[in-house]
Amino acid sequence: MKTPILSQGCKNFGEYLRDMRKIAGITQMQIAKELGFTSAQFISNYERGLCYPSENNLKQISDIINLDFEKLVANFISSKAMDMKERLGLMEVSA
Repeated sequence: MKTPILSQGCKNFGEYLRDMRKIAGITQMQIAKELGFTSAQFISNYERGLCYPSENNLKQISDIINLDFEKLVANFISSKAMDMKERLGLMEVSA
């Protein structure tokens, strides 16, 4: 399976997470229950780029969707770095 590559920002991590979850055939609610949440709202928030999962949740999510933890962390770190650059106004603007 080819792993999608992130290009920018928090939202793209969420999109990556959503795509990997769907490929695995797992619902947001299934992940939420495994993480001990009573609703899928947290997972939805991660996928919509509204917040980031904790390191512990990131590890559990990688186990649940059978995704290599190092790849997930690499995408997560890249996404957070891009998000921070964007917030600080350090991103190049395409013409």
